Amino acid sequence: MLTIPSCPKLHYTNPVVVAKLFEDIKWSPDDNVLEPCYGSGNMFNLIPVENKEWAEIEKGKNFFTQPYKSQQFTKVVLNPPYASNHTKGDPRRQILTMPFIFKSLEVCSDEVWVLLNNNMLNSLTPVRLKKIKDAGFGLTFMRVLNIPLWSGRYYWICFKRNADWIISFTNAIELPVNVCECGAVLKGDLTAHRQTQKHFINLVKKNKL
Repeated sequence: MLTIPSCPKLHYTNPVVVAKLFEDIKWSPDDNVLEPCYGSGNMFNLIPVENKEWAEIEKGKNFFTQPYKSQQFTKVVLNPPYASNHTKGDPRRQILTMPFIFKSLEVCSDEVWVLLNNNMLNSLTPVRLKKIKDAGFGLTFMRVLNIPLWSGRYYWICFKRNADWIISFTNAIELPVNVCECGAVLKGDLTAHRQTQKHFINLVKKNKL
């Protein structure tokens, strides 16, 4: 089992931020809600429904090992960790954002609300977005927030089951392949390449200079 150092208190979601985020959610008395990143409880405590559960590895309740059923919860709300709290370079350090998102999709029947920072948003590659779409969810909402005293810019997004996407995504755009007179095979324009030392070295080797 992965040993996780304690999370710095700065990473916990401030109740003022939570209250603002929750304005975007249409809660129902029938909701069964999960908060899988309990932390200090700031998000969990403000969930305004009776049926709610939490998970937190530091409190001995690991989200990934709990016996949750498929689509057990109507809503999952979370501010996931970007990575485990091991220092950079530690072989035990793991990137955790996407595992949290995909596990949340598995146990949710309706909406998964996630707060992401810039690094986490960049982790939503077209390949991963397609995987989310294949799981039956659409990205239906995004709010961009500036939180200067916390960690800058954040993104509050919702994945909803059986819903249309508000964005489009493309996996890869292939650039044309060009062959320089020096023999280099490049994608895109050759202008910048022709000003490089490598270009002239190649020409010398080809006896063109």
